[in-house]
Amino acid sequence: MKMVQARKRKGFTLIELLVVIAIIAVLATMTMGAVQRAREAANRIVCVNNLRQMGIAMHTYHDSVGYLPCEVANKQNGSSGSFAYDIATFVEINDRDAAASSGVGQKIFLCPSRHGAVVGDFCDYGYMHTDDAKADTVLKPKSGKPYTLGALTNLDGTTNSLLLSHRGCKPEDYNDPQNSLMKWHDKSKGHAVSSSGSSFLQDSDTLPSQGSIASPHPNVVPTLFGDAHVANMNISVWSAQDAKFAWGCTDKNVGLPAFP
Repeated sequence: MKMVQARKRKGFTLIELLVVIAIIAVLATMTMGAVQRAREAANRIVCVNNLRQMGIAMHTYHDSVGYLPCEVANKQNGSSGSFAYDIATFVEINDRDAAASSGVGQKIFLCPSRHGAVVGDFCDYGYMHTDDAKADTVLKPKSGKPYTLGALTNLDGTTNSLLLSHRGCKPEDYNDPQNSLMKWHDKSKGHAVSSSGSSFLQDSDTLPSQGSIASPHPNVVPTLFGDAHVANMNISVWSAQDAKFAWGCTDKNVGLPAFP
């Protein structure tokens, strides 16, 4: 008599199945982390490019009118009171008045690590200033006379003079930045933030209420210099006093030349 062997049942045991699921979960977590890091790296590159394009536009503006944009409104020199509005035509916003009235966001003035252009016509970029009567910043000189590149060269040098960085924005305001940011075409309030007691910070919900220079990018703040180069400055590299000096916010009379 022939013995019929029972066929072995093929399949996973419960323990094997749980092990496979755990491995898939670990791999998915590792992949998501890598994707997020790659996305942030790409966003930072876009942000650096935004600042670089604004720097080139400022130089082109200078070549066109003879001085850098100035956020002190002055009919004599044509300064509107908004650096972004002044350089708009040099960053391919051909009809800046129509763009301003549309309320549509302009990508060059928005940091992609915070939000997209759909949030509205805000500006993520700004600069430090001070209430000290003797101190000047490049975009908001106390004299109201706009800087020339020659004046910067004769002072601290264009390579050592900061022009723009990130205005601080609380993460809770990323999708509704009207509580933290100004509109790019705002000619009354401007894009300066107070220099009191702060250096470069990380975006957080505890940012100073009076505004700050702060970044959404982990540990670095992309920063535009007077010669139009952009550097990813480490958040902890400067003390508050060092930062004020680089922005021109120290107690010094820079002695701008008379407006031509």
